[in-house]
Amino acid sequence: MKRIGSVCEYINDRDKELYHRYREALATAQTIKLDDILLSVIHSRTSRLWLSEDRAAEIIKSFIRADGKFKPNPKRAEIYSEVWRRYRRLRSKRPNDAFSDIVFDVVNSPADSFYLTIGSAKVIICKIRCRLRRLK
Repeated sequence: MKRIGSVCEYINDRDKELYHRYREALATAQTIKLDDILLSVIHSRTSRLWLSEDRAAEIIKSFIRADGKFKPNPKRAEIYSEVWRRYRRLRSKRPNDAFSDIVFDVVNSPADSFYLTIGSAKVIICKIRCRLRRLK
């Protein structure tokens, strides 16, 4: 179970990728409407699922046990379902592979979304922009 205050070790990489997509979207936008830009950014393709292998393993094991342990918000429910869907697909293709190898491939393959809300993306972008301003 995820602990309050725990932080994914990939958060800096996710934030860099999110900010890069944000800058690309700004550069190509005809009109600047922040929510529209962020919506396109959070639904853009990413290099991986942005959660740790340990967290993905917990999610998959919970689905296997069908214990209903997770009662996530809608965005987390989407990523949990995606983790489970990918796991089942890979497990059926590679039934003899180790659980950890499949989990590694599940989280390290490209994703169709950042699985963030617009509000979360705004907070991340604002933090990055503030940090960049302090460096100047």
